[in-house]
Formats: sequence, structure tokens, C-alpha cells
Amino acid sequence: MEKVKIHPLILLALCINSIAMAMYAYRNFANQETGNGVIFSVLFLFLVGLVIWGIIRNREIKKKAGFNGSDTMVRIRDVQPKDLDQILKIEQDSFIEAEAATKEVFINRMNLIPDTFLVAEIEGDIVGFINGPVIQQPYITDDLFKRITKNLDKGGVQSILGVVISKNERNRGIATMLIEKLTELAKEKRRDAITLTCREELVPFYEKHGFVNHGRSESEHAGVQWYNMFKNLLE
Repeated sequence: MEKVKIHPLILLALCINSIAMAMYAYRNFANQETGNGVIFSVLFLFLVGLVIWGIIRNREIKKKAGFNGSDTMVRIRDVQPKDLDQILKIEQDSFIEAEAATKEVFINRMNLIPDTFLVAEIEGDIVGFINGPVIQQPYITDDLFKRITKNLDKGGVQSILGVVISKNERNRGIATMLIEKLTELAKEKRRDAITLTCREELVPFYEKHGFVNHGRSESEHAGVQWYNMFKNLLE
């Protein structure tokens, strides 16, 4: 059964009632009516506990449902062929030509690794995506940006060739949602680790998500200095 959020007015009513119970407890203790004071104190603590539980429950439901920082519903799902044009637009707006993946590359990835090509969607519009094949080596090599193979059913290392967010939707937690979902899928498939390369300025971001900086990459993709980021899933 799907969990339902507790209405804020109910939480507010519980808060008001808890304050009332605290006042009754204080008055009874002041009048040396200890028994009643204890009862109202217990009721106060019970109501406060309900409020705290309700707040935590609502936050968990909100997180699982996929809301970003502005309370906009974000849906994470597998890529579909119809998403191609929007994905290309986001890619081309985010990278220089030498760095951006081509239409043919994306079509190839959609056909070969649809299970590890995820998109973030808001009200039918694609606002971000993450993709990458399962590989046998610990680090990404430049050939993967042009040629990949189908994913292994189990094991291997999940690579991330790109985490790209629409310019209008950045800094709202969508990249984190995509990384967390792909990590969840990698664990379900018993992958050994997740690997990616990033620019130096993005190293701290990935470190916050459990990746370890393994130093400079041998990749020469787009003439940029990349860093190997590695997250062990076996620990």
C-alpha cells in the first residue's frame, strides 16, 4: 500500500495540542497534583513524538517520490526513443562540440544499454540524463565514448559516461537523484563498482556521493584533463 503524507494542518494541530498538554502538566505540578502532572507530561511527550515522526515520514515520502528542492515532481525512468531530440539539445547546450556526444552515439547507447540510460523528467520534459555501459576494467577509456557493447546481466563495473542536466534545472538535486538511482540499479545487478571521469572542479561533487579520486585519467577526450572517480560497491 502506498504511503500517504500527513497533512501539515494535522501536524500543526498536534503541535498546538502538545503545547496545551505541557501547560496542563505545568499547572498540575505547580498545584502539587503530581499524578495529573505526570499524565499530561506523558501526553505531551507522546504528541511531540507524533509530530517528529510525521515530519520524518513526510520527508522520506517526498524523497522517494522524487521531488527536487522546489517541490517539483521529478520522474526518473529508462530512456525511450522519443527522448532523443531533447537529450541532444541538453547535451549540445552543455558541452563544446568536441566534447558532446553525437546523435549516432546516443542512438547506439539507447539501443545497447537502455537499462543503464536514465532520464529525469518534469511534466513530460526531459531535464537531465545519466548513461554508461557496464565494463570489465576499473577506469573509463576513450573508445567507450564511441563504441560500447551490451551490459552484462550481473557483475562488472558500471561506468558513467555522462551526467547532464538542463541549464534551467541545475543546482536542484536532479544530478544527485540520477546518480542515486543508477547506484541502486548497480547494486541490484551486483556490480563491483561505479567509475567515471570528471573535470577537476567536479571532483568534490562526486566525492560527496561516495566516489574516491584515483588521480588523473589517461583519457584525452576533447583535449581535457580528466580525473578517475571510483566508487566501490563491494564494501
